Amino acid sequence: MMDVSIILPCMNKSDLLEGGIHQIQLVMNKTNYKYEIIISEDGSTDGTDKIADKLSKKYENVIHLHSDKRLGRGKALSNGIKKAKACIVGFIDPDLQIPFYQILILIEEINKGYDIVNASRTTSKYDLDFRYYINYFLSISYRYFIKILFNLHVSDVLSNCKFFNKTKILPILDKINDHHWFWDTELLVLANKEGLKMKEIPVKFFRKIFQKRKKRFILLKTIIEYFFKTIGLRVRVLFM
Repeated sequence: MMDVSIILPCMNKSDLLEGGIHQIQLVMNKTNYKYEIIISEDGSTDGTDKIADKLSKKYENVIHLHSDKRLGRGKALSNGIKKAKACIVGFIDPDLQIPFYQILILIEEINKGYDIVNASRTTSKYDLDFRYYINYFLSISYRYFIKILFNLHVSDVLSNCKFFNKTKILPILDKINDHHWFWDTELLVLANKEGLKMKEIPVKFFRKIFQKRKKRFILLKTIIEYFFKTIGLRVRVLFM
């Protein structure tokens, strides 16, 4: 019986995946947990699928979930959670922006009885620039918007590191409509509606700029899209 399942959502991360797997192994091999790593690879075109396949053949506790076409990050995470063999399951990006040793803190909180533990990212003062302050302003605005609409007391809804009690979270997954980045918001809102026990833990976050993957979440199109999806979710919750 597995104790912990760790999901790495991957789409075109050929330069990060192997190092991420190695870092998780360094952390988890020092514990008594029996664990598995699930690479939920989502329609990659840069060779990530080949690297994931190689790693799954090299390590018996590494599983590769492959999709020929892009399903979306949220769908890839749902598939990984459903595939997981452990009662504790979580995900983290393989890019090392959140040091992997911090997942042990989240796992311990699930062991204490929480159903969901969310990592709240805190950034070093030496890692700040103009883009940080824009993203910070948008993040704060989104947090209060979510709090007002849903009474959800989570400061980092879009965090890329969360851990769950699998038994409690499985019924929520089939209620989630979005298959992409709004997946996190739906999951937390619906879990809160169902009365799941949640906790948020601050973790260190080292922001990195990847030239090959420019994340432009501050685009007006994305802001408008999130606004309407959030309003739509509010309407759904009202009639649940």
